[in-house]
Amino acid sequence: TRLSLYADVAPAGWTFDALPGGKPFRVPSAAEPALAFNLSHTDGFVACAIAGGGDVGIDVESVGRTLDGRTIAARYFSKAENDWLDACNARERRIRFIELWTLKEAYIKAIGRGLSHPLNAFGFAFEGEDDIRFSPPPDAPALTWTFALFAPSARYRMAVAVGTSVRASIVARSADGTVTEAIRALK
Repeated sequence: TRLSLYADVAPAGWTFDALPGGKPFRVPSAAEPALAFNLSHTDGFVACAIAGGGDVGIDVESVGRTLDGRTIAARYFSKAENDWLDACNARERRIRFIELWTLKEAYIKAIGRGLSHPLNAFGFAFEGEDDIRFSPPPDAPALTWTFALFAPSARYRMAVAVGTSVRASIVARSADGTVTEAIRALK
């Protein structure tokens, strides 16, 4: 029903399919606007991203997940990301790992490759309190990528990736209409 807010199409009128990697997509018709969407969920939270005219990916994770982020990062993240995590204290490292993970997941979901795409082939770095720097993989198409990282509550981190030919604006809005500001964004 959220897609129907952006086009004059009843919820039952949308047609969907999936890419070979499993990413769902809307089968467009000539009468409908170019809209892309992506979904994510974790314990107690569901997120949907909708974009006009570009690829979109979203990921949401609980910062309270029980996992060995350090071991996962050592295996899958870039050297620069691992060095940055090593410089964090233990509590901060757990949250920063989740932030990097959600950014990486949002990107690979946007390109439709999922975890078949090597996570260490691209990277993210945080500059100051509000800026995200993206180092794309060597084979990345010439798109402009816009990323935003949100903390919809103290329990969750959510990242959105939008790939278009122009810079995009990303806004997080909850079902009740509350807007959440990005805690970091690619400028």
